[in-house]
Amino acid sequence: MNLLPRTRSDFASKSYWDSFFTKRSSSFEWYGSYQDHSELIHKYTKSSSLIVIAGCGNSTLPEELYDIGYKNIYSIDISDVVIKKMLARNKAKRPELRFQVMDVLQMDYTNGSVDVVMDKGTCDALCCDNKLETLDKMKTYFSEVERVLKVGGRYYCVTLAQKSVLQCLLDNFKEGWVVRLHTLAIEQDAQTEFGGDLPVFVMVMTKMMQVPGRDAIKIFEVVGSNNSYTRLGDLDKMFETVVSLQQFAMIKHHLKGLHPGESVSIDLWHADIAEQPRFTLHIVDISHQKSFRGQFALFLVPHGRESDWLFYDEFGLKKLAESAGYSRLVIVTLHPLQSYGTLEQIKEEISDSAIQFLQRDLGSTPKKWPVLSLGDDIGKRTIQYQGCSEFSGSFIVEDVKNDSTGDTIRRLVFLKNPVPQSEVRMLKTKASKKEKGKLVCDSQDLCFSFHVAVIGCLGLLLNPVKPTKMLVVGLGGGSLIRFIDRHIPNVQIDVYEIDKAMIDVAVRWFDFKPHKHLNVHIGNGIELIAKAAKNASKWDLIFIDVDNKDVKKGLTAPPDEFTTREFLSDLQNVTSDEGFCLVNACARNPEMRSEILKKVKSMYPLALACQLEEDLNELVLLSSGKKFVPSTPQKEEEILSRMKEVGLKNILKTLKESQVDNDTLFDKISSCMEQFVFL
Repeated sequence: MNLLPRTRSDFASKSYWDSFFTKRSSSFEWYGSYQDHSELIHKYTKSSSLIVIAGCGNSTLPEELYDIGYKNIYSIDISDVVIKKMLARNKAKRPELRFQVMDVLQMDYTNGSVDVVMDKGTCDALCCDNKLETLDKMKTYFSEVERVLKVGGRYYCVTLAQKSVLQCLLDNFKEGWVVRLHTLAIEQDAQTEFGGDLPVFVMVMTKMMQVPGRDAIKIFEVVGSNNSYTRLGDLDKMFETVVSLQQFAMIKHHLKGLHPGESVSIDLWHADIAEQPRFTLHIVDISHQKSFRGQFALFLVPHGRESDWLFYDEFGLKKLAESAGYSRLVIVTLHPLQSYGTLEQIKEEISDSAIQFLQRDLGSTPKKWPVLSLGDDIGKRTIQYQGCSEFSGSFIVEDVKNDSTGDTIRRLVFLKNPVPQSEVRMLKTKASKKEKGKLVCDSQDLCFSFHVAVIGCLGLLLNPVKPTKMLVVGLGGGSLIRFIDRHIPNVQIDVYEIDKAMIDVAVRWFDFKPHKHLNVHIGNGIELIAKAAKNASKWDLIFIDVDNKDVKKGLTAPPDEFTTREFLSDLQNVTSDEGFCLVNACARNPEMRSEILKKVKSMYPLALACQLEEDLNELVLLSSGKKFVPSTPQKEEEILSRMKEVGLKNILKTLKESQVDNDTLFDKISSCMEQFVFL
């Protein structure tokens, strides 16, 4: 028996509904039953209210309201077939319950006589497309709703809020109304062209008094599941909120089919801060065989740890989930522009959203579930500076307390990309009688593993007689350059940096100090290297450390322009015969990585890579010089041996002579040099 329409336009047809209700004898509850709506109905109506149910169909809603004391209900529908059925069904038991054949576009009620107009799907049925005829019809309907409602009366509209319907609603109720948006706590298979589980919304419009000479009231609010109210600035915010909730529901639907080993990430936003999410959730499933602890748990990532390999990279997240031992682990990361309370307060805030990500086969929703973290505290994050760059957008300089080590780490973070651009450990100076102790950059430490690897490679080029010339493209916070400048003598450094804002940040917040042997040039690195190639300028070591502003392709670093044959050719021309080039690369897309490396290997006789297990970055070493190019497989082993022995020995000796006292750093350098392999 075909009860659903062939096209959406059939929903607005009287003949379709006559046929529908002739075929169907049982009640048909569009968008939830009375039980689903009871809390909201009692919130916005009184038992004495005059209620008009527009497009009532054969829903049991008027009957259930009548049975609990609502006696002033008028149920109207365009289909005389269903009205006859409803009258017959209620004649004996509910004689005061009124059912009328009436077109909602032309209601018979007098102006300002109705307390509540209830619309459970009628708006969706009428607004079946974006044609001018349909939009005129909707305008007529909403005008009728406004006409019959009293001041303070309410239009209770239950809708799926598809784009055309939502736009129509907001356009017609944007002035003179308080508009509140609720999401019903049910999952409804809408059977629209979108398919899947779409959320059901209740939009409650309260009619306000128009005061001559004053602007009409415009209030738009979203009501959360805990009955919290968020006031939105305008219609666009309301539209964005509805779309976000719909996308949220679609992701929940997708999660029902998530396979072990797969993960999905979701951003949860706060209406008051549009620049950054409130939370990011990484949802990871593992096989039941590995879930030795249970079915579901949350893991809260402490402040400042969101970019750690374990909490950011796909493989790190999987490893964390397997270690935790739950069928589904929801990993929650925090964001720097947001303010958070205690660990317990965060648990309470995130619980309503997190509980929606239970797997389908887990049965009933548990009242409690494990909330894991690295300690009893969520950590501490202090934003020291917030700025905006012409090239990178908004950024922050923050100090993050690492609870496991007790260290304070200063970081430069671009808000569009959570991976820190620079990090340095901070030390506190001793207080004196005249001044308090203050935080200063630790000049003997490097936080990034690929920076440590660069230091190791530098040992291959050190010459006590001849200065080593180094070019760095991309300054960031300048941590690596500051370390080399202070602890490795006889190195002359040029820096190409396109963004003056980054130079200012490095100087002010990361103790970076240019001088005659450390020169900073402001400009485009590609153009400056092309110019240097024409001038026959040469450097012994060139380090390319530039992030990609467009990471959608899966290439975090370097930008596409730094991988062209033209640029690589210029790079070869500015590298000395005894030198080599290092590139900080990060490609999350394996195919893109393979394509880039294939191009690089076709131009450079020597190509090595160092990729540490718990680091997203990969340091690529390229050389065309005879000193490094292997002629035989045996020569390859000699080059690797030289890097791991001669280069390592030189750099460790140099650092110790410079009074660097950091055994942990020395161990890191040794480990990095062991990781180099031929591509």
